[in-house]
Formats: sequence, C-alpha cells, structure tokens
Amino acid sequence: MGALDQVISMKSQGIGDEQIIQALSKNGVSPKEIGDALNQAQIKSAVVDIQGDNDEDYPPHPAYTGRSTAKGNYKSKMQEAESEEYSLTQEEQNSQTSPVYDSYAPMPMETQSYAPPQEQLQGYDQYAPSEFNQASYDNSQYSYDPNYNVGNYDSNGMMDIAEQIIEDKLLQIKDKINYMDEFKQVMEAQVENMEERLRKIESIIDNLQILILERVGSYGQNLNSIRKEMEMMQDSFSKVIDPLTDKLASDKLRKNK
Repeated sequence: MGALDQVISMKSQGIGDEQIIQALSKNGVSPKEIGDALNQAQIKSAVVDIQGDNDEDYPPHPAYTGRSTAKGNYKSKMQEAESEEYSLTQEEQNSQTSPVYDSYAPMPMETQSYAPPQEQLQGYDQYAPSEFNQASYDNSQYSYDPNYNVGNYDSNGMMDIAEQIIEDKLLQIKDKINYMDEFKQVMEAQVENMEERLRKIESIIDNLQILILERVGSYGQNLNSIRKEMEMMQDSFSKVIDPLTDKLASDKLRKNK
C-alpha cells in the first residue's frame, strides 16, 4: 500500500495528521513522501466535497434515506402549484378586463411577487418522510464557500513536515561533521605514530653508521699493527739468514779453489 492510500485510510478512521506523520515515519516513509501524500489526500477530499455539493441540491441526512424520490416528488408538486397559480392569475386578469374599459388606455400592472399558497404547500408534507424535519435541519454546514482555496490547507502540518525535513538534513550534516572529526583524530594519531617510528629508524641508522665507522677504524689500526709485526719479523729473518748465506758462499769459494 502506497503512502497516499495509507493516509486516506487513516483519515477515514479519524486519525489526525500528526499521528499519521508519526505512523508513516515509523514505517520508513520519507518526510517528502509524507508531505506529498497529505497534500494529495486533502486536495482529493476537497475536490470530492465540492463535486458532491454541486451535484446535490440537498445534503444527505442520516434519517432521510429516501431523499432522491421524495425530492423529485416535491419538485414536481412545486411545479404543478406554480402552473396552477399562474393560470389562476391569468384568469383573474382576464375577468377584470371588460368591454366597457376597452376604450380606455390599459393601466400598467404592478408587478407582484409570487408566493405559493400555504394551503397547497402544506399538502406536500405527506410526500416527505416523517423522520425528515426540514425546520430543524441546518443546511449552512454543507454550503459551498466561494472564498475557499484548496491550496491553503493545514499550514501547521506543512510547517511540521518542513521542520522535520530540516531537522533530518541537519542531523545528516551533523553526522558527517562528527565523522570528519573522528577521521581527523584517527589520522592525527596515525601520523604521530609514523613520525615516532621515523625518529626511531633515524636513530637506528645513526647508530649503525657510528658502529660501521668504529669497525673500519679498528680494522685500520689492526692492519698497522700487523704491518709492524711483519717488518719486525723480516728484520729478524734477515739477521739470521744473512750470516748463513755468507758462510755458504765462502765455503763454496773454497771448494772451487
């Protein structure tokens, strides 16, 4: 069932606009659809009321169920009474006009307002049901107001719907702002964590550089000490080997001689 059908069904049950708005909101209908449905339902009810007033001369009465037949009989009797009265008036005028007065100019007739005889009208009450009391029936509540404007209806309900729409939009904007604030806080925390990690990495790299330089320096020192030791060994070997070579050379010369 659409929103318009729900609104029409609730209005037929006598439920107010605020309760209708709350019920439709609980069912998940958007405020825009609720406003459109209320507007269409009120316009439709106003158009139906106007058409009913134009189609019927008399409004419906709870106790008067046979209104259509009695109304037709009542109109026919009224037309017969008017025709009879008109014929009687014509006969009276013709009887008052005699040949004696033919030579005189005709006098202008005064226009008299016609009122149907009460005796004849009293006889028509038998055609109407006894339950229908025309004297106590108020026809003013069913009369059509020419100043009535279908567009001007339930301004309070429209204002409530507009306020609800604005509140929904503001809540959406507020939720987005809160989400952006949370996102900002999370990003700030992540950036701070990254900066701290970068600082740790920089300190580790500095320590590694220092250790590498120390190791290279220690290697250079070790090479110098090794070179000195090798020079000392060379000197000691030369001191030992030189006398031996001299002795072997002298022995060889002796043998040759």
